[in-house]
Amino acid sequence: MLGNGPSLTADDLDCLHLRKGNKMNNKTNVILLIIIVLFLLDIYFSYYTLSISNYDIYSDKIESAVKVAIISDLHETEFGKDNSRLVTKIRNQEPDIILAVGDFINKESKNTDILISLMEQLVDVAPTFFSLGNHEMDYIENNSNKFQSDIENIGVHIMDNDFLDIEIRGETIRIGGIYKYAFSGGGVPEDEYLVSDVYTCLTEYQETDNLKIMMAHRPDSFIFDKAYENWDIDVVVSGHNHGGQIIIPFVGGLYGGDQGWFPDYVSGVHELGNMTMVITRGLGSDKQKLPRINNLPEILVLTIKPAKYINNLPLEKLLDIMGNI
Repeated sequence: MLGNGPSLTADDLDCLHLRKGNKMNNKTNVILLIIIVLFLLDIYFSYYTLSISNYDIYSDKIESAVKVAIISDLHETEFGKDNSRLVTKIRNQEPDIILAVGDFINKESKNTDILISLMEQLVDVAPTFFSLGNHEMDYIENNSNKFQSDIENIGVHIMDNDFLDIEIRGETIRIGGIYKYAFSGGGVPEDEYLVSDVYTCLTEYQETDNLKIMMAHRPDSFIFDKAYENWDIDVVVSGHNHGGQIIIPFVGGLYGGDQGWFPDYVSGVHELGNMTMVITRGLGSDKQKLPRINNLPEILVLTIKPAKYINNLPLEKLLDIMGNI
């Protein structure tokens, strides 16, 4: 027979419920704190932890492989003193050429010291080409274009409605650069476009049988209005959209400027007709409404290989290439 123990009063029950509630609240607070810390760490890594992305494409216009280091959208970020970590990472890739595809300064930059310092170091690594982004265009409008002559004097090739034939590993490659749209859009009447600098540049640029690489800060320049169908260009290299700013797992970039929400062309390699578009996520970010999240700063390394190499590829790699077309 059970004995009669002390009975619990209403106050005792309330106290037990309060303790349980406090434990639940403490667990919730710890979980929330962990989530906030992880979130902040992710943002930090997305601004200051450099990553390397390697892509291979194939061309029947070359007999020797050419390695291209592609960077963009620095936005005055520094990876180590004088960008030493960035330069070392690029040097370790042993590129044949370096393509810097715009937005290395901000439109409100007080000076261009970070850009000039970086270019001084990169020309010692490999021949370096620079094309303008929207922030350089705004900076020129608000300040001056003196930085262009400054980096040209260093030995950097500035591609602004211009192109140059360069010899690499016995291959002649034509490298060009534009900023504006490659079609009559953006409020420009067609008759004006047909006599514009960009139209003249592209028309002359495509008149070669050699491999052609075009630097265009905005992928939109060739995506919109299917402009890629109008030009005989092998490879277009772009940046601008920072990989969509926030990368959602299994979905991709969240926002791509003029491409809008959940854009298709903000990173990686895309086959557009006979043109291959290569888009880097970039290295930094200006004062965006959204921070970079799950989006490491990127040095994109593109190796362009002779088409004959395809015959030696394993079936899995061939299927992967076909899946990107």
